[in-house]
Amino acid sequence: MPTAELSHEALSTREIALPARPRLHFLDGIRGLAAFLVVLHHMWTHSFLRAPAMDYPLWFRAFSFLKYGHHLVAVFIVLSGFCLMLPVVMAGGVMKNGVMGYIKRRARRLLPPYYAALALSAALLLFFPSTRIDDGAIYGAYHRDDMAGSFIAHLFLVHNLWPNWASRIDGPMWSVATEWQIYFVFPFVLLPLWRKWGYAAPIAIGIALGLAVLNTFLREASFWYIGLFAMGMAACGVCFTPEGANKPQSWPWLWGAGALALGATAGTAYGSTVLTGPCVDIACGVLTASLLIYCTRRSVVPENCAPLIMRILSSRPIVALGNISYSLYLTHFPLLLMAERWAEPRQFRASVNFEIYAVFLLPLMLLFAYLFHRVFEKPFLNSPNKR
Repeated sequence: MPTAELSHEALSTREIALPARPRLHFLDGIRGLAAFLVVLHHMWTHSFLRAPAMDYPLWFRAFSFLKYGHHLVAVFIVLSGFCLMLPVVMAGGVMKNGVMGYIKRRARRLLPPYYAALALSAALLLFFPSTRIDDGAIYGAYHRDDMAGSFIAHLFLVHNLWPNWASRIDGPMWSVATEWQIYFVFPFVLLPLWRKWGYAAPIAIGIALGLAVLNTFLREASFWYIGLFAMGMAACGVCFTPEGANKPQSWPWLWGAGALALGATAGTAYGSTVLTGPCVDIACGVLTASLLIYCTRRSVVPENCAPLIMRILSSRPIVALGNISYSLYLTHFPLLLMAERWAEPRQFRASVNFEIYAVFLLPLMLLFAYLFHRVFEKPFLNSPNKR
């Protein structure tokens, strides 16, 4: 979920193998592309809902990869770990203004847009009853049963702890609750583990904790993301500490975790599928951490000599998309539900639904996210000297 941001001004003059204030615009680019693909994922999956079953054109089947867009949440979690670890590394391992100052900054950054989007979704349920869906099998569906309890759980960002409430009101908000909870695990668990045993311990313990509750009611919370957050912390340490920046061999955890994740993912194809989701998330986390390390180390290269992927991720349109990514993530789903209710009685086939969503709904989502960002998000962004 795209909320953590980087303050270029927060970088100090530590003697590392990077300039004191590198331009890391690619972070916004990664965040923006991930949020955009999550939107396309929901548009693609909801194109099938209540659409007549029939053969799909080849171009539509080419977008089948979008059904795995759920795993892009792992990208946001690793990015959060990277960005929130950066000021800690720059300050020699301590939190600026202490834990309470950190929590206040996170609350100011995450909560105002979240509550605004929650109010928007709740209003949609109240005043547009046609948006309500009672089919609990549909991911991210609106529900009208037990709305009071679900709303209260959303207010306190604990709805992800109950399977029946995790995807209600506004489906994608489950990951906001998980990330909010990880914000508290970071100073009280992950940082002490890092200080005592290094980066491998937070990753291993975080993933183990998530897998330990995999077969319990806490499965929907995806607590293996704690280990992915720790991967972002480790990627930051690799890039912004002397020992990490100058000794690539100091991060064998990356290759070991990657091999473990990919091997476990392949293994589930021949047995139980319970571990498939977490293993794919872990693999996505490893790839994201690797991309962050690669791009950060090449941020010292002149812009005209930067690798193609750096130029794409740092381009103005992609960075601008990253600036509104949190608002886009929070607000796109209510608009999609309204469009779906409009399309349902017309019985378009799935490919036509997707075309309508992509051509007409997607620009509306982007415009609405921009306006939402200006009103409910931008005023609460921490100033550079306070991040």
